[in-house]
Amino acid sequence: MVITNPRLYTIVFLMNKKTGRAHINFQPTPVKGIKAIALCPNEVLHLQDVKDVVGISFGIMPNFLMNRNFLQVFGNPKKAFEVKKAGIISASNFLKNLIKRFKTEDYSVEENIHFLLSTVKINEVSNLEDLAPFQFIVLVHLFYKSEHRLQFYSKMIGYTTKHIATVFEKNGFKTPHFYIKSRLIQEAKRLLVFTNLSVSHICYDIGFNEPAYFTRFFKKEMDMTPTSFRKQWKNKKYQLIQ
Repeated sequence: MVITNPRLYTIVFLMNKKTGRAHINFQPTPVKGIKAIALCPNEVLHLQDVKDVVGISFGIMPNFLMNRNFLQVFGNPKKAFEVKKAGIISASNFLKNLIKRFKTEDYSVEENIHFLLSTVKINEVSNLEDLAPFQFIVLVHLFYKSEHRLQFYSKMIGYTTKHIATVFEKNGFKTPHFYIKSRLIQEAKRLLVFTNLSVSHICYDIGFNEPAYFTRFFKKEMDMTPTSFRKQWKNKKYQLIQ
């Protein structure tokens, strides 16, 4: 099973007594117990040997870019989270109650989104400056195809490039450039596997001007060419859910 959505943010709740297999953006991730997977638009989740799956998608609202829970879930490189157990009798009942809640009309869309975010276990950040890396990554997800420059994202959150790099390092993140490159590679992989677009078309789609440069960039990051990556994944059978 493959879960991806081109426009919406998605939280996928998984329950598995034994260790199942998942790939988040083509990176392997073991799944056991109950987990929440946070996917931004066009991120990809592959699942194998996972018993129960509940996915809930929603569009972004302007005020959510300043919502601490939203930023720390969808701007978090971690992607896979524990679920808060407070008030939960069992993982199975949690999933049943979740489905029941979203089938009723007792709550507004915004209330349901706040509830979803509140179920995800995060290390809450109280300092506004320490929230900056999460803001940065959320913005990268929004603008990565048109903006590859660190200066663009730093300016949007009110920091110099030097200071944002310091904040990333202080909070244990990789460099800001890493997250821009990583998002470009993720989207290139998705297009290589799930479309028949040429490498040149993919190059232009994610904001590169020269196919030869894009191929060198991809090979440096992945240790294989885009064509080789496509061959490696293209023959696998998927049930695609969008």
